[in-house]
Amino acid sequence: MLSKRQLPYDQDALPPSRRLNRRMGDMLANNDLSAKVVGSLMSSISSCAPAEFADVLRNPGSEKNISRKLHTRFKKKSAWMPDYIFPVRCWSPKLQKIVYENIPMQLPHEIVAVLKRYGIREKLLATDGMDPLTLKHLQECQRQADCVLMGIGLWGDGAPTQWDRSESIDVLAINFPGSHKTLRIPLIALPHSHTCAETWHDIFAVIKWSFTILASGQWPACRHNGSPWNKSDACRKTPRALQQAALVEVRQDWKFAAEVFGFPSHNSAGCCWACSCTPSEVGNHTSNT
Repeated sequence: MLSKRQLPYDQDALPPSRRLNRRMGDMLANNDLSAKVVGSLMSSISSCAPAEFADVLRNPGSEKNISRKLHTRFKKKSAWMPDYIFPVRCWSPKLQKIVYENIPMQLPHEIVAVLKRYGIREKLLATDGMDPLTLKHLQECQRQADCVLMGIGLWGDGAPTQWDRSESIDVLAINFPGSHKTLRIPLIALPHSHTCAETWHDIFAVIKWSFTILASGQWPACRHNGSPWNKSDACRKTPRALQQAALVEVRQDWKFAAEVFGFPSHNSAGCCWACSCTPSEVGNHTSNT
């Protein structure tokens, strides 16, 4: 998909100052060096050549919140699209009712556009890592679309955020089961205490819109609800080349499946939603072997 040994740009084609900016940004993004060290290096370089980082941050080594400021400045020239912000119905623990909040999210079709531009097509379309059911579903989608499709998966899970595990966040990401099965690119993360059924309904309306775009291969001309682009969507007005794709699998734990997709929970379905056996019947089970 994206080469681990090759940079997504030609270093020799960049002027020295631009190449230095890109390399410093890479080291920060990859955690090769801490933000404090990167800021210190930039200050040292700027003292010798003041113009080198004039477009990144002025005197970064002496400013507060250096990590946040460096990431903000470097992301201005990132290939990734800015967050797509839209209103979502969320639960307010304080007000004890559902309220609308503007939530940022990454869109699957925009991620695929970046991978198509900088990635390797053969990797994007690989199916070696898919299990038989996933591959069968992809082949059926390709038969209906009459073209080669990229297989994409959705991955939902929760993660504790407090030292006493009293709070958690729900994370929804995309993965690529045909090639990099362990690679997950987050789409959205929300505090679990602020989510409700309406929250996921609003989020998946946007995800459905994005995957419909991937299925057609046509860049959208407006927002997911048909309204014109916002000012924050200025970069989305220019169409980008897309690799047509299909959603071929959705993975999550039982808790996520029950809360988000409406599967029966463990205390109502028995041992498994695919089996009618109940916990009280487990001890009475005898093997035929």
